[in-house]
Amino acid sequence: MKRVITYGTFDLLHYGHINLLKRAKALGDYLIVVISTDEFNWNEKHKRCYFTYEQRKEKLGNKFVVLFRAHYEVAKHMNVDGYSMFLDMSSYPDLNELMIVADALISDYSSIYFDFSVTHKPMYCYAYDYDRYMSNRGMYLNLKDELPCVIHQDEDDLILLQISQ
Repeated sequence: MKRVITYGTFDLLHYGHINLLKRAKALGDYLIVVISTDEFNWNEKHKRCYFTYEQRKEKLGNKFVVLFRAHYEVAKHMNVDGYSMFLDMSSYPDLNELMIVADALISDYSSIYFDFSVTHKPMYCYAYDYDRYMSNRGMYLNLKDELPCVIHQDEDDLILLQISQ
């Protein structure tokens, strides 16, 4: 079974979204649609959505699951319990087991890419705040040269990549 994953806010669902989802679905047997939460949209993008997360999820259906595993420091401040398609795996003890059952990986600055790369499954770096992160924290490695995948700085770029594969 070939699975296709796409990510976005999908707020004001329009003709372009419908075409995107149809084209993505045509690429595989199963389409996974990841919807960004209201908190993420506000905290990270300063964007207020017209429709709530629950309304957006209802528009797209409930046929997907996201295994969400946050860094232990992030997990203290983030709660995905109210979102039915998210399974909070932040306290799951064995990350290797999660990597085995995952169809793909979307992460930001985690070293998990190096562990996940041995699965030969798709990996995506979603670093929407790359420039700010670099200036505020810096990095041990040059991710653009060292990561075994492309760095995406906006969700449209990540969605288009999914469609083209």
